[in-house]
Amino acid sequence: MMSLEEIEKTVILKKEGGNLISVTFTQYLAEQESSEQANLVVGKIEEILKNNPEIGFNLIFDLSPIKILPSFITNESQEKYRGLAEHKQVRKVAIIGANLFFKVATNFLMTASRRGTSIKWFSNREEALNWFSKV
Repeated sequence: MMSLEEIEKTVILKKEGGNLISVTFTQYLAEQESSEQANLVVGKIEEILKNNPEIGFNLIFDLSPIKILPSFITNESQEKYRGLAEHKQVRKVAIIGANLFFKVATNFLMTASRRGTSIKWFSNREEALNWFSKV
């Protein structure tokens, strides 16, 4: 089992510009670690939202560095990310990656969160940034 410090190294999370939060996942994690990773990511994003209550944020989740195809996303992780997608300060969520499994998971998240028009799958960052700039 990975330590929390090791799990933190599998994600690069940063606030960019005025209203963009970028999260890059660099490594596929097993079930327990992926739930811990979700807790970590959502916690850090919620902290940014809380510290900037007047700002509506766009989120980019970049999964493209992950090369191993996971067989599942834990229920706990799904719940964490779904709750984040429904947060009132979250405007749009772009998920980037070439992995078909993640595209299916994105479609699930869009349906489950009832915010299908504000969550979208992209194959690259440029497309996502262009989508954010459209009203």
